[in-house]
Amino acid sequence: MTTTTFCSQPLKSLLRIGLVLLCALFLFVESASARIVRVVIQRVEAPTFGGTSFGAAGQYEKLVGVAYGEVNPSDPRNAIIQDIALAPRNSRGMVEYSMDIYILRPVDAGKGNQVLFYDVVNRGNKFALAWYNASAPGSNDPANAAAAAGDGFLMSRGYTVIWTGWQGDLLPGNARMGIRVPTLTVGSSGEVLSATVDSELIVNNRESTLNLNSGWFTGLSTSSYPAASMDTRKAALTRRIREQDSPQLIDPVDWAFADCSKTPFPGVPSTTQVCLKGGFDPNYIYDLQYQAIEPKVLGLGFAATRDFVSYLRHTDEGEELIGLKRGEGEPGAAIIYGASQSGRYVRSFLDLGFNADEQGRIVFEGMIPHLAPGRLPLNVRWGQPGRANGQHEDHLYPVAELPATWENESDPIQGINVGSLLDRCRKNKTCPKIMQEVTATEYWMGRMSLDTTDPLGKKDLPIPENVRIYFLAGTEHAPASVPEKGICQQLSNPAPYRDALRAMLVAMTGWVLHDKKPPSSRFPMIKDGTLVKPQDAGFPSIPGVTFTALYNYYQRLDFGKDFKPLQMSGIAAPAKKVPNANYVLLVPKVDKDGNDIAGVRSTTIQVPVATYTGWNLRAAGDSENESCGMTGSYIPFAVHKADRTARGDPRLSLEERYGSRSSYVAAVTAAANDLVNQGYLLPEDAQRLISEAQASSILQ
Repeated sequence: MTTTTFCSQPLKSLLRIGLVLLCALFLFVESASARIVRVVIQRVEAPTFGGTSFGAAGQYEKLVGVAYGEVNPSDPRNAIIQDIALAPRNSRGMVEYSMDIYILRPVDAGKGNQVLFYDVVNRGNKFALAWYNASAPGSNDPANAAAAAGDGFLMSRGYTVIWTGWQGDLLPGNARMGIRVPTLTVGSSGEVLSATVDSELIVNNRESTLNLNSGWFTGLSTSSYPAASMDTRKAALTRRIREQDSPQLIDPVDWAFADCSKTPFPGVPSTTQVCLKGGFDPNYIYDLQYQAIEPKVLGLGFAATRDFVSYLRHTDEGEELIGLKRGEGEPGAAIIYGASQSGRYVRSFLDLGFNADEQGRIVFEGMIPHLAPGRLPLNVRWGQPGRANGQHEDHLYPVAELPATWENESDPIQGINVGSLLDRCRKNKTCPKIMQEVTATEYWMGRMSLDTTDPLGKKDLPIPENVRIYFLAGTEHAPASVPEKGICQQLSNPAPYRDALRAMLVAMTGWVLHDKKPPSSRFPMIKDGTLVKPQDAGFPSIPGVTFTALYNYYQRLDFGKDFKPLQMSGIAAPAKKVPNANYVLLVPKVDKDGNDIAGVRSTTIQVPVATYTGWNLRAAGDSENESCGMTGSYIPFAVHKADRTARGDPRLSLEERYGSRSSYVAAVTAAANDLVNQGYLLPEDAQRLISEAQASSILQ
């Protein structure tokens, strides 16, 4: 049975969505295909975005609420969920959860493009509007004003945009979207569930107090596994400056399980926080190992996404909720998009078989894992899905375990065949069309070469016909809005790639709706010499720039006998490096300016005014010369020949390259038109880039 409830909404809004209900009235409808048992819509804005009309799609409306679901632990499709057998059950024998939902849909559903665009939230945060809609401010609750939509790209093309919570260890706040999943206290034999948990702690500024499992990439937005004991003698806190340094033990009397943010050390006792006498120093990597309790059934997040999207697509009340009422023979599809952490969610969702719903139907016809070479440790007891895995930060967490490829591969280091990310969907006949988009940072810091080469870096591997890989040359993980150094040695990289994302989404839409082939893959390869060892990248010697060929090396990690690396599932113990088990990683070859040769080269890279990289190094006092996280570098060219020769810069000046502003504009125009012809840029974005070049101050 499914219940849909709309509370405290204007009658006009309720009529628009076809349901007139009182807050206390429940509408029960049979739901045989997806186990969403109740949907409560708490807020409706109709229209939203200040009533703006977006081209042929017209006005949009916003629905915000909570979906309540349950999973059958006896269903074979759910058996892969870690600890599902230990989770408490309701009177029907089901495991329950509830998650936040957020929907943007055309007021007139018939004007939409009949595509459900599911944006996987990143640590609870919405990113789709900021990624795709130019000038849209990042927000977890876009304001009811025209400016919140930016240039309205997603809306003007008619997408129904969906967000739901999936990460069960998020703390509330800042309108983050989460999911409530069961917490476990005892095992199958009645024993208290407890284990040693590893928590790395790094700060940008001196801090007195941190959450136990806060992590570099998650900050204070993630809950912690409580400490079984607050006796610091039963735990260990260490520090080191560089990732490969030997850790130094900190005396147990100099730190505490406590909150020192308002009360001086030793602070107020806490089972979920840690403080250090004198504070945590940005120059160190701290590592805390302690006995933890109360793990959560985090893997339910995958099932919740599967079941909610299936509910929207295959039940009458679900289709009415989003307005995608499709008649026989009409097109319709769902695309899932995720960036960085949420892109790894997409890859893991597919790998673990969740793209088949409980009836065996395909959930998403299209998948766009953006900025995501690895997978996600969500289906793991004691998992910390907010972690990443960098050269300096979070290096000892599961992310890069094989398989990483879209086609079958063998691992000579382990001496086994590890398969591919498509194995389960091929078996279930639910493989989607896939576009993987990566930046240069994903090669230097994300081990992207493992996605397209053998583990020893000797040969390229085949790419299936249903997969496209686009390397966004010369870009960093997330383009800097304003180049700045922060804790890095060089300015951060502003090279944009939104235009490519927009072109790829349009291509994906044509691919899933009409089987129209998208542009060919573009990424560096061994066979053409554009994918090389880091020391062979060919980076030029630039005054004031330190290049050490530092990259995020990959040495196989052992997470204990109960961890299943091929499934990225199981029970994770603190990692141990496996001796003599290093994989070979490769990076893009660069030209004489230091810019990437291969990939989708934007007008910024084809007609450069600087060197743009996917790597940067940490500055003095902040673990100097370690990698600077996911930040790239921006190293401007000299304007005049005299300036560059005076400082010994081998890169040609702007004056030597282009001669005049009109020549620069002509070069941008030619590059933009070429990208349009090849399908990597939309005509309207090309015209904007040309106009921006004409308005620029380059050689003015």
